[in-house]
Amino acid sequence: MCESANAGLGYALAPQVKLDRGVGRVMYSQSAPLTSDALPTRFLVLLGSEVSPTFAWQNLSVYSLGVSWQDQASGVWSLHYSTREQPLPTSRLLQSVLAPYLSSHDVEFTFARAFGASSSLRLAATYAPTQFVLGVPTSSYILRNDNSSNQIEYEALWITRF
Repeated sequence: MCESANAGLGYALAPQVKLDRGVGRVMYSQSAPLTSDALPTRFLVLLGSEVSPTFAWQNLSVYSLGVSWQDQASGVWSLHYSTREQPLPTSRLLQSVLAPYLSSHDVEFTFARAFGASSSLRLAATYAPTQFVLGVPTSSYILRNDNSSNQIEYEALWITRF
């Protein structure tokens, strides 16, 4: 697990409308490098060759901006923009191979609704200009298209506290 530091600031524009900004720093360099079979073949081949450069991930700063609207009748609707959420390798050679596959940003549209004091539903759609190569949290149900360009991921999450 990577260490991280996060800070955020929220501002209520109106009783039902909130604007938020955030910044986070993920310390990938402090963890053992991880790979994924979603990484491009050309990248994985370089890792297995005799001339393979040292493989490690750079630390990553992520910036976000969002707006949320709370509808008393149905739930909370939100739209968020985030900068790149995928690290780059420390090696320039590996960076050059991986860079075309990494998203520089993503946009997420979310709906959340509470069902009583201990249950809630969260639905989200996230758009990125390129596919995520390191995957997403496994606690969600994801539908992906098969293109190597634009990608929309869908998430449905039911939360029950007990």
